[in-house]
Amino acid sequence: MRWLGQLFAHHNVDQILDVLTAAQDVTPPEAQALAMARRQIAGCDRKLAQHRAALEAGAEPALVAGWIQGRACPQDRGE
Repeated sequence: MRWLGQLFAHHNVDQILDVLTAAQDVTPPEAQALAMARRQIAGCDRKLAQHRAALEAGAEPALVAGWIQGRACPQDRGE
């Protein structure tokens, strides 16, 4: 247990607190990828809502279909 006392000795406290704080801020790559996927899906959902609104407002279906094909979301392409 002497090592623990040395680790948190007065002269090491600032360095140890920096290390502990930095360790808590680390986001695993899987969590980062999941967050990015959720943002992409949310963006696609917003586009889909806009397309639906345009159709309900009387936009030409062929025109809206062209918008969709030109702006396909990553999940539409299997990414």
